Amino acid sequence: MQLSLPRKSAPPGVSDLDPAPLRWHDWPFAVAVAFATIGLCFFATFALPDLLGYDQWQLLGDGETTIRAAQWVSWGGIGNVYAANPQYLPLPGFLILLAPVVALGDHLGLVIAYPFPIPRPSMLLVAAPVFFVTGASAILGADYLADTLGISRRRRRPIAVAIGLLVVIPTCTYIGHPEDLVAIALSCVSVALLLRRHYLGAAIVLSLAIMMQSWAVLLIPLLIAASPPGRRLLTLAWSAALPAACASMLLVLDFHDAYRSLVLQPMVGLGQHLPWWNLAGHLTTLDSVTHRVAIGQARSSETFVTPVVALVGSTSRSLAVVAAIVVAVMVWRRPTHTAIMTAASVALLARGVFETQVWCYYLAPAAVFMVLAAAGSGVTGRRWCLGALSALVAYSCAAGAYNPHRPYSMAPFLALGILLTSGVGVVLATRPQPSEQPGRDQPAESPVAPDHEDRAPALV
Repeated sequence: MQLSLPRKSAPPGVSDLDPAPLRWHDWPFAVAVAFATIGLCFFATFALPDLLGYDQWQLLGDGETTIRAAQWVSWGGIGNVYAANPQYLPLPGFLILLAPVVALGDHLGLVIAYPFPIPRPSMLLVAAPVFFVTGASAILGADYLADTLGISRRRRRPIAVAIGLLVVIPTCTYIGHPEDLVAIALSCVSVALLLRRHYLGAAIVLSLAIMMQSWAVLLIPLLIAASPPGRRLLTLAWSAALPAACASMLLVLDFHDAYRSLVLQPMVGLGQHLPWWNLAGHLTTLDSVTHRVAIGQARSSETFVTPVVALVGSTSRSLAVVAAIVVAVMVWRRPTHTAIMTAASVALLARGVFETQVWCYYLAPAAVFMVLAAAGSGVTGRRWCLGALSALVAYSCAAGAYNPHRPYSMAPFLALGILLTSGVGVVLATRPQPSEQPGRDQPAESPVAPDHEDRAPALV
């Protein structure tokens, strides 16, 4: 017995190829989960360390580098971001959001934990709320995509809670990469607009996602393949225009450093190495990396500086782009909802596979999309829950083991292995039987779900 999305007949005079409405059913629950997640982030950052006996705040991991880069933007030095922070690699989309708040903190005399470590940097009082609010947007974006896929409320609610607890909280408070969560939210909205046949809106939203994190480029081939033939060039232009213009401006302002960060993508050797690490070419030796080691309960600390060798990271990452193009070609003639979600999951999973080294937050986009693909695949009972939520559990385990000063940790490797296994399961679960494959000219399933309360898929 197969589950499929119920379809509504189009009103008189309305074609099945017209854009679907943008309404969002049952959104209050996702918003409530987002607010609760923000509150838990505050608790984990400012109260939990003290309850555990540590005389300090949680310092948001790599968030300090982001705050320092946002300071340069607030000072009007956006062209100096990559020279001042050689390890900051994304486009400055999130820095532009954070810059006004950091400027307010500078005006109030707030300080960061650089160059000397302090247990309670006052800048977190204004920067941390931005991290948490923007990070919680991943819950909303994922729920909107789930609603577009027609996933029932019984499945959407545990998914929203799982994303909040297992993805947003560790990524914001312990790892310090809210820009990845914003990119996840925007990517989910972009794919949702694509499924609802709002092709221009999907392209514009995806361009904003690329401004937050460059891995969102992997969805451009899919967006082009799933667009109507007459709109593909326009879709490509709108999805690439803003990131290309921003990158061009940065290259004009500081070609050497911007080219190194945006194109060559320097990767330092502190992560969990994959085989591609041994094939990457030597790029440069970065000036220094400051390591802070707390002694006791952060009442004293030791700071030391160590030069690190950076390798070219874009070589192996280009293989992920090739993989994204291949999966997009596979859905070129049959861009159904199932095919689009499966292709998006595989393309984002390729990012983790073809990295020179794997950090746990590299796996977050693939984990979220795989959960939604599995939940909307029609798998019944406990099977979808076990297969889908295991991806988020794998990610949270890797996030809990995140330590930039420990070169080799098994947790990210295990998370990558579990995600690869889950990815194979998603592909098999969403693959239609030969008798059920749509014809060449058959349009994608309608994303508009019925208006009854539970919106559960119908049996056919």
